[in-house]
Amino acid sequence: MIIKFLPVGTGDPKLAVSYLIGELDHNGDRRADVEILAGDPFTFSALAESVSFKYCYTSVVIAWSPKDLVTDEHISEVVSEFQQHIGVRFRFEYKISCKSHLSYFISF
Repeated sequence: MIIKFLPVGTGDPKLAVSYLIGELDHNGDRRADVEILAGDPFTFSALAESVSFKYCYTSVVIAWSPKDLVTDEHISEVVSEFQQHIGVRFRFEYKISCKSHLSYFISF
């Protein structure tokens, strides 16, 4: 498992959300599966746009190898513990599954 805070948050949150839940990845390849697990991407975008900070949102990736055989219950447990650890309730959560890895993205 890898946990990585992404160096993003200054751009238009609507564009970020559109990219992240879009059908195509950064190479223009069709994504196998995008599933919104919690929250609403449009509410998240509106909330991020409403603040006057330079960094209006933060994104985190939690990724597993297919060899890890991760279940939805395991993902929920990891995310819950992560939220408790950093003391923030996430506003928008989704996962992207593909052949090479499973990524769980969080924005707050």
